[in-house]
Amino acid sequence: MDCSLIFAGDDEEIKKAQNVTTVRTIPDRDFLRLTRNCTSYRRRGYMTKPVSDEEERYPIAYVVQIYKDVVQIERLLMAIYRPQNWYCINVDLSMGEDVHLGMIAIASCFDNIVINKRGCRLG
Repeated sequence: MDCSLIFAGDDEEIKKAQNVTTVRTIPDRDFLRLTRNCTSYRRRGYMTKPVSDEEERYPIAYVVQIYKDVVQIERLLMAIYRPQNWYCINVDLSMGEDVHLGMIAIASCFDNIVINKRGCRLG
């Protein structure tokens, strides 16, 4: 993708960019099926090894509040996930059972992702 062509209004390059940025949605409950095979699920884009020795020596703990859908959080996790870090995820109680179940399913594939199963009320 060539940003200068996009800025210049090149229709072909703009179409390429639109294809790249098209968001696939996955129903929240489908994560129950996707995570049945954790080895396969982790191949969806999660880092499986620390990037550096320094990163491994200094793990980070994240607290994430969910107030939307599982796909959004999955994308976030794929971007920030490292096996040496910890992820504590609070799901807004108003999100419904499918979001809770989807997040619990994802967490079941990782030793370092913890879901607050009681949930919390945001706002």
